[in-house]
Amino acid sequence: MPETLRCHVFCVTAGVLYPGALDVPLPENARAGSLANEIAKLQNTTPAQIVIWKPKERIVSGEYEKLRGLLARKPLAEFCYRVTHAADPTRTIKSLVSPGTNSRTSTFTALIAEIFSVPTPIAAKIEAGDDEELEEIDYLSKMKTDFETVLTAKRDTPSQSCQPLKYAEYQTRITPVYDGRYAQTPNTTAAPIEIFHPVFAYFLGCLRDYTLEINSSLLRKTYEVMRSTSKIATLESQREKTTRDFLADILQCDVHQIVIDHKAIPDHSVPHNLAGKKVTGNAGLAIVEEKSELGVSGDGLTQGTFSYIILDFSRPESKPFGIPPFVHRLAGPWMAISGAIFTSGVIVQRLTDYIWLGYSRVLDHRRVLEIARAFLALQLSIKRLRAWYDDLSGIPSDHRYFPLATSFTAEGKTVNFRYQKPLKNTGPTCIVFLATEVGGDRKFVVKFVERYGEDVHRELAAMNRAPKLLYCGSFWSSVVEQLGVGDMKMVVMEYLKGKTLAKWKKMPPSVRQSVKLVISALHKKDWVHGDIRPPNVMILNSEDELEVPEADRVRILDFDWAGEEGVVHYPSDLAMDTRPASAGDYMPILKEHDLAMTDYL
Repeated sequence: MPETLRCHVFCVTAGVLYPGALDVPLPENARAGSLANEIAKLQNTTPAQIVIWKPKERIVSGEYEKLRGLLARKPLAEFCYRVTHAADPTRTIKSLVSPGTNSRTSTFTALIAEIFSVPTPIAAKIEAGDDEELEEIDYLSKMKTDFETVLTAKRDTPSQSCQPLKYAEYQTRITPVYDGRYAQTPNTTAAPIEIFHPVFAYFLGCLRDYTLEINSSLLRKTYEVMRSTSKIATLESQREKTTRDFLADILQCDVHQIVIDHKAIPDHSVPHNLAGKKVTGNAGLAIVEEKSELGVSGDGLTQGTFSYIILDFSRPESKPFGIPPFVHRLAGPWMAISGAIFTSGVIVQRLTDYIWLGYSRVLDHRRVLEIARAFLALQLSIKRLRAWYDDLSGIPSDHRYFPLATSFTAEGKTVNFRYQKPLKNTGPTCIVFLATEVGGDRKFVVKFVERYGEDVHRELAAMNRAPKLLYCGSFWSSVVEQLGVGDMKMVVMEYLKGKTLAKWKKMPPSVRQSVKLVISALHKKDWVHGDIRPPNVMILNSEDELEVPEADRVRILDFDWAGEEGVVHYPSDLAMDTRPASAGDYMPILKEHDLAMTDYL
């Protein structure tokens, strides 16, 4: 029968020491995980929020002031060992608190429990059901508030922030990094980064352009990199200079190590001085974080993300447009490339999967070509980004919140527009915007889509049952950029003032009948809409059409999923509140679904 051991544990949160020490009784053969569980119960938290530390020099339960003094001068990592139970499952609590065989005392040392704050509940995003509510909400002010919240938030150093616990804590903020990684609630998705800046579309296009010529010099350099990274490294410093030299050679640009705001020192950076140009200041074209091997000392992409955040925030000149750099991660024989941009929040998206750089087999010329193509895509994209910065002129301060695609062609004429505010929500997930014509008084709804029922929309617009569709096509000019965005398109339609059925307390029977007639006309052509819900059925305002009945003012919205029955299908994450059971994720869209949803209106 194991004896009971009384563990004395000091608790710390954000460097602040709790009064006194906990007295936690445990069997002497218990593990560190058991101790974390008991502390969690006493402190009303979860074991996942606790890291246990053992002082390098013995501290007993009565030495509260000694510990407080140490914490005032040093972080825990400088005078404690982090207890990692998973790495040493056989170690008992008794062995942790024991003073050691060479100690002259038999007094057990106290342990320290670092307790990370319980995640802050995620603030609900503002959603609007129709134009009337949109008019009431100052979305642009909300975006500016989010921007300032991120700008002024307290941050750790990038090397600290990329550690799992700190990273998870950061991702529970109201304004997390929108990189797809979440701590509690899946709230970190964003619109595709390619719609905000064409350089990311260009990079992806270069990766997909197999006609792009890769010269023999780049192939030789790529082969040398593969041979070099195949060697096992135990320290980052073993590769640091070699990496900087080969990056400068392959990317054909200067690569340095720079200090950002006294907090961040990325392993390698590609800076660009804008002095003497139309916009002055400095920009980071690429940030490269390197680890000796994969899984060592935090995630390089995450560390690069936090280096980017400090870089952008430390440059007042970046405030109008955000700094859109590439974030490059190297870890042993692995490489990955991301893109980053700061709108109302920080968006970081992976542009490549992890690419294996190791040279592990003969007869592998295809692999050399693929890696060389990735290097060439990054080289050309950095040059393009540099040219974009050099050509910058004065940009409105609100510009950073919106995509750079600001024109379309209609009836042979180019129409330029300026974004006014997002529609639907203010977060980086927004892909629908209100815009006004430059030099005109027309208003547009601009949305970015991966698929769109253009024929269905035009048919209903011709019947005066949908907004006029002005444009549906590519949003970047070059062939390579278009290749990079794949199936994504920009849709521009007229802006209508009205109220959707989501805001009607009681819908007139004549309106439902009008919707049924519209759907019937589509079904006769074997078309389906797929999303006949109250937010997508509008009744136009009556100021200009006082004598027109409500049924004749019905307009159908949102044709993202519309098309031929049985060919088009639903996307994922459907709202199932008014859908039949057979209308599930990725299921074919059927006429019977349209009819059922019409009955639910």
